[in-house]
Amino acid sequence: MAGFRFMPRAEPQAGRAPMKSHERKAARRKREDGRRAANLATRNKDLTLENVASMESLYRAHKQAKRNIGWKAATQNYDTHWLTNIYRQHDELMNGGSIGYKPRHFRIYERGIPRDIDAPAYEDKVTQKSITQNALIPAIEPTLIEWNSANRKEKGTLHAIKHLRKCLGENYRERGTDGYVLLMDYRGYFASIDHERVKEIISRNVLDQRIVRLACDFVDAQPEGLGLGSEPNQILAVALPNSIDHFITQNCGMRHYGRYMDDSWVMHPDKAILELVLGLAEDRCRALGITINARKTRIAKLSDGFTLFKKRVFYGEGGKVIIKPSKEAMVRERKTIRGHARLLRAGVMEYEDAFRSYQSWRGWQVHFNAVTAVQAMDAYFKARIGEVVRPDIPLSL
Repeated sequence: MAGFRFMPRAEPQAGRAPMKSHERKAARRKREDGRRAANLATRNKDLTLENVASMESLYRAHKQAKRNIGWKAATQNYDTHWLTNIYRQHDELMNGGSIGYKPRHFRIYERGIPRDIDAPAYEDKVTQKSITQNALIPAIEPTLIEWNSANRKEKGTLHAIKHLRKCLGENYRERGTDGYVLLMDYRGYFASIDHERVKEIISRNVLDQRIVRLACDFVDAQPEGLGLGSEPNQILAVALPNSIDHFITQNCGMRHYGRYMDDSWVMHPDKAILELVLGLAEDRCRALGITINARKTRIAKLSDGFTLFKKRVFYGEGGKVIIKPSKEAMVRERKTIRGHARLLRAGVMEYEDAFRSYQSWRGWQVHFNAVTAVQAMDAYFKARIGEVVRPDIPLSL
């Protein structure tokens, strides 16, 4: 056979019996464990408390933390005496102090859904950012799959959508519009995260026990679940279902898979296979203390289209992948425009602020098949507020 070379089985060494099946498996497992231990040691080479608590690391964390919030009094107070504050935090961390957790608790309503936010004090934000950027992310992120897109550098919603487009294109080339997609959602994700499971992730990936203690104390300081307002919680929440990601892509062999925080999708031509994957995923979710949202989890036909990331996704003519804003997203933007119009009439909002808010929404639509939707929204904005085009601010679309 062309390109194939027969390799004879190696003869056992003299005086040594051939290895049995279970012995070969044990040897492979030992080699794999050794490789993983070596990779873990390499990742943790510079992940020490000295690096996290250094003056340089804390100053860099302060410069990043004050972006876009430099107008706040707490930020300005810290910045006025930044050298004294950083030295004090450095001294506290090196002498066994904690990263602190003195949050300001408040509730917001996002699309009618209440979300509890724990906004940390500014000095805690600096320390949390340093431990996240200099320890947790370098230790945990290399273990994540490529298409786990949330809260990761050079990734995000657009990264997840590009992967979705690619998978839909591959599916069309292989079997047209036939096939199914499993859409999975976790119920009350952040609020339901189990502390012990998160601390296991920290202990498994970080070798410096001083950092492990700091991070675990921070997790335990939160009454239940993980708060939405702290940076360490973002990478920990991303990492919790990582074992499910690896199980679906590696053990189940699913090529077309992606996850963005608590939203996952799996694509396959056989619906029965996806039902089996869902059942196996539910078992692993229970082991992690995660609950599948039965109302939002479903299997849809690719030929019928589906909604994901608040976008309507379907095949167009010739297999073109069409991604448009969902009806709910359009309704929500119209409500925003009406609300801004009321604030403008009351004199509590400037036109430039309303205009820039609309431009932000409008510029995001350039990544989707939304020309008609944007034109309709332009007319709505003009009727309610004013001109869409300003000579001093270029259009995004």
